[in-house]
Amino acid sequence: MSFQKNKNEMYMMPANFGPCVSPRRRGDGKRFLGDGPIKSNRYITVAALEDPEQVEALLPEGMSLIAPFMIVGVDYLTEIPWLGKKQYALIIVNFPVCLRSDEGPMYGQYMGAIWENHVDPIITGREQLGFAKVFCEISDPVVDGSKVTITASEYGNKFLELTFDSNKLPQNPVVFDAVMKSKSEGMFHYKHMTNSAAPYFGADVDYIAFTPTEFDIPSDYEVKPMNGMEITPGYSDFKINSLSWEESPAHHHKIQTLSEIKIKGCIGGVHMKSETVNDIYNQRIVKKY
Repeated sequence: MSFQKNKNEMYMMPANFGPCVSPRRRGDGKRFLGDGPIKSNRYITVAALEDPEQVEALLPEGMSLIAPFMIVGVDYLTEIPWLGKKQYALIIVNFPVCLRSDEGPMYGQYMGAIWENHVDPIITGREQLGFAKVFCEISDPVVDGSKVTITASEYGNKFLELTFDSNKLPQNPVVFDAVMKSKSEGMFHYKHMTNSAAPYFGADVDYIAFTPTEFDIPSDYEVKPMNGMEITPGYSDFKINSLSWEESPAHHHKIQTLSEIKIKGCIGGVHMKSETVNDIYNQRIVKKY
């Protein structure tokens, strides 16, 4: 008898080995919420765009920039229940947008790029959530007094450096605070997956997925106590360097495009320490192409 899928179970490739274990499904079919929170150590930098049209050209159809800012963040996640208490780091490049979705106008941040330094969250995030994740090397934070420096590389070739200094004020505290408090219902992702037939021009999947800020916890879960969020604003900056094809064979075009986005300057940053049990289970499709 051949392998048969259960339509009420969650699968990932290779599906013929049975239901998957992933961030949203334990081996017993339940979720990892009751196993404890994920710890987040996040650094965020906000830059003012000089030419917003450069970013508009990168947005999917039906999406428009609502404020001329680029948000770069580095997040170190530890004590991750679904990853056997292991850890990984990620880098995001976001833009504040409005989407003319199939549900109507929606406001949030578009995740234009995301890198991670561990294969398991990349695979599960691409397949299940539609996050356009790719791999890179992310350094541990290098601390020199109040200053923190973080770098990212591909094949040892550095393309990002982000700095944060908690002893200095944000470059423009008023504007920075307004950006951080701006209206956002969640995060948008463009999920596009090519079909498996030459000449590979078609797509099996082509839509905008949405991660809502608010999330539900099943009524039968008792969440363990969590520490409150620690927020420290400060002076922050970043630099994205272009890489050649030889230095980054599969992603140099993305890195080059981001490096060419002109900015007036960074307006500030923040260091946030928090804990969460959000497993991004409430993901949904909001615009199909």
